[in-house]
Parts: sequence; structure tokens; C-alpha cells
Amino acid sequence: MFLPFSLSFDALGESLLIQEADSEPPHKMDENMWKNREHIEEILFLLERPHWPSVLQQSSTAEVAEFATTLGQLKDKFQATLRILESFQSKNSERVFNT
Repeated sequence: MFLPFSLSFDALGESLLIQEADSEPPHKMDENMWKNREHIEEILFLLERPHWPSVLQQSSTAEVAEFATTLGQLKDKFQATLRILESFQSKNSERVFNT
């Protein structure tokens, strides 16, 4: 009794998959990567010492100095992430243009 429904549901699912495979690939992933890259670049700009609040630039206490060190470490990690993202985008662009 449930068999016809199951077969029609499977056929519908299969036709949706075929339709999706025939359509243009989504560009959402690339758009998101560009947005992420912009955000990382903005974060790196803010993590540069001249853009810190004056209290952090002076390193007046041990706690402030430790915080400044932590910000420097974060900057290094974001720079590494940006390099990886740039490399991936470069390779991805080469694949797109060479096909």
C-alpha cells in the first residue's frame, strides 16, 4: 500500500538531483571566502599596534603587556590564516580559468 508513494517519492528525489546536477554550480562558497578574506584583512588592520588604544600601546602594567603580547599572537595567527586563504583562492582561480 505504501509502495507507490515510496516509488513516486524516490522518482521525485532523483529528478531533483538530476536537475541540480544540470544547473550551474553555486558561487556561494567563493563569495563567502571573499567575505572572510575581507574580514580577516580588517581584523589584521585593527591588530596593528598603531591602531590599538593608547593604553595598550604604552604597556604600562604587566597585565597590559601580556594583553599586548596576546594581540600580537592573534595577529600572527590571522596572518597565517590569510596566507592559506589567499593560496586556496589563487589555486581555485587557476582551476576555473584553465577549464
